[in-house]
Amino acid sequence: MNWDQIQGDWKQFSGKVKEKWGKLTDNELTTTSGKREQLIGVLQERYGYAPVAESTPELPSMQQRLSVCGLLQGTFRQPVNRRRSRQRPIIESLEVRLLPAVGFQLLKDINDEPNRDFVFTQASIVSGETLFVSGFTRTLGTELWKSDGTVEGTVLVKDIVVGGFESKPSQFARSDSLSTDVPVGIFFLARDSEQTYALWKSDGSQEGTTLVYQFATRNEDDIRHLTSVNGRLFFTLSDVLRGNRELWISDGTAAGTRMVTDLEASYSGSDPQELVDVNGILYFTADVTGSGRELWKSDGTEAGTVLVKDIYPGGLGSFRYGSTPTGLVAGNGMFYFFATNSTNGRELWKSDGTEAGTVMVKDIVPGSASSQPTLTPWTRFDGTDLYFSADDSVHGQELWKSDGTTAGTSLVKDIRPGNSGSNPARLTSVDGTLFFSADDGVHGGELWQSDGTELRTTLVHDTYPGILSSNPRPISAVNGQLMFAANDGVHGSELWTSDGTATGTRLVLDIMQGSQSSGISIFNVLGGKLTFVASDGVHASQLWISDGTATGTSMLRNIPPGSGSSDPSMPVDLNGQGIFTATNGQRRLQLWKTDGTPERTSATYSNSAVETP
Repeated sequence: MNWDQIQGDWKQFSGKVKEKWGKLTDNELTTTSGKREQLIGVLQERYGYAPVAESTPELPSMQQRLSVCGLLQGTFRQPVNRRRSRQRPIIESLEVRLLPAVGFQLLKDINDEPNRDFVFTQASIVSGETLFVSGFTRTLGTELWKSDGTVEGTVLVKDIVVGGFESKPSQFARSDSLSTDVPVGIFFLARDSEQTYALWKSDGSQEGTTLVYQFATRNEDDIRHLTSVNGRLFFTLSDVLRGNRELWISDGTAAGTRMVTDLEASYSGSDPQELVDVNGILYFTADVTGSGRELWKSDGTEAGTVLVKDIYPGGLGSFRYGSTPTGLVAGNGMFYFFATNSTNGRELWKSDGTEAGTVMVKDIVPGSASSQPTLTPWTRFDGTDLYFSADDSVHGQELWKSDGTTAGTSLVKDIRPGNSGSNPARLTSVDGTLFFSADDGVHGGELWQSDGTELRTTLVHDTYPGILSSNPRPISAVNGQLMFAANDGVHGSELWTSDGTATGTRLVLDIMQGSQSSGISIFNVLGGKLTFVASDGVHASQLWISDGTATGTSMLRNIPPGSGSSDPSMPVDLNGQGIFTATNGQRRLQLWKTDGTPERTSATYSNSAVETP
C-alpha cells in the first residue's frame, strides 16, 4: 500500500496512528489529512524525532520510523528503538513553569527487579504539590504512585488490584474539586482483576483513592477524551453492547456518572471530539443525523447540551455533510476554529457560544473554494491578534493575522512571491515579536520574525547559506532570547540562539563535533535555562541544559556512566524542581529530580522494594 492509498482512506488509518502515537490530537490528525510530510512534521514536534536528513544509526529519522512501523505498507506496529525495544517513558505536565536552578539527584528507584523496566506511563501535577505516576514493581505490578519531590514523599498511593494482578492506571485528568470535602485530586482509568476498566479518583491518600464507576469494557480505547470542567469530568464512552460513542459526565460518584445525552441513535453514535473547556462550558464536535459533524456545547445536563450552530446545513441520504470544526482555541473573549460550508469552503470562524454569535471571520478565498487554514499547533495570540497560515489561492500558504473582524483579517506578507507559499510554522512569541520558520524560495527554510506588519516581517538569519534549509526547530523562548536547533551545513543540527538580529544569531555549541548532528529534541524551560535531550558522540542521549552560551551549556549528568543512553524524559515542574525519568545501566527507569545543576548526583535510593505506606 502506498501513501496515496493511505491518504485516500485516512479516516480508517488515522485511528491506528492515534493508537501508536497517543500525543497526537484529533485536530492534528484531521489537519494532516494523510499527507506524509505534514504527519512527519507533527510527529517531530510532539516526540522530538530526527528530521529525515539528520538521522543516524543511533537516532533513526521519522521517515525511517514510519517505514519501520509499517506505514508504507499500510500496517502499524509499535515504533522501534534500535538500541533497545523498550517503550519510551512519558511524563506530561499540566502546567508550564520556570524553575530555579540548584541540584540534581536520583529521587527514588522503586523497582526491585534489575532486568525489568520501571515504566512511568502517565503523570500529572495537582495544585503544584503532588506528582501522580503509574509505576511498575515486580511485587505489585503497575499501580498508582505519587511524589512530592522528596525520597520520603515518593510512595505507593494504593495497590488497587491485589493478589498478583495490576491495575495499570492511565489517562490521568486533573480536577480542582472532586467533591466538597476533597478540594484537589485526579481522575484516572484502572483495570480490575478481570481486566475490565473503571473510572477512579484520588486525592493522593490510600483511603481517598476510590472506585467511581465500573465500565463493562476491556478495551481502554472505548474511553477517551477525559476533560475536567469546573471539577466535573467529561469523557466519551463507546457502549460495549450498542457500539455507539457518546458524551458522558462524572461528578466523582457512581450515581453522578452517566451519559449526558444520546445524540445519535445509529451504531456509530455521535462520536464527540475536540473537547475543550471555554469559560466553564464544554464545547465539542459531534456527528448527528440531520446536521453532520458540527459544534456543540454542554453544561452537563441533557437540556443544556445543544447544537451551537448548523454551519453546513443539509444532507443526502445516509451521508451527513457537517462543517467538521477543528482547532478550537480561545482568545479575545471568543474562541476560534476552522469550519466548512458549501458556500465558503473551509475558513476561519469564531463563536461566543450562541448561534447568532457564531460567524465566519473572513472568506479568504471568495466562493466555495477553501483557504486551507492551519491553526494548531502553530498558532500564537500576540496582543489582540491571532496568527495562522492560509492559502488565498494567489499567494500560497502564507502568514495571516486576525483580530476577529473581517477588516482586521489580512495577509501579513507574501514571503515567497507567487503561489508556492512559504509554509510558515512553529510560531513563537518573544517580547511582542513573532518568530517562525518559513521558506522564501531563495534561502530555504530559515528563521523569520514579524511584528504583524509587512515591513517588519523579515528573515532573521540565513543559517544554511543558499537555497538549502537549516530547518529551525523547535523554537523556544528562554529569558527573552530564542533558542532552537538548526543545521548550518557544517556542524549538523545543533543548538542555536538568537536575539532577533542576524549578528545576534549564532551557534551555541557544536555538541556532536563535526558535521554529524547531536539529535537535539524535546525542549523545556527550567530555571530560566533550556533543558533538552542530545548526544555528544561519547555519551548517547542524555539530558542537557543551556543558558544560551557555550560555557553555560553542559550535560546535566551521564546516566548511566559510560556510552549508554538514559532516554530521559523532560522535567516537569514539582514544587520548584524538575522531575523526570531516566534509564540506569541495568535498563531500569528511575525517577530523578533536578534544579538545573549537576551537584548532588549520588543515588539516594536503589534496589529495594517499596511497601504500601
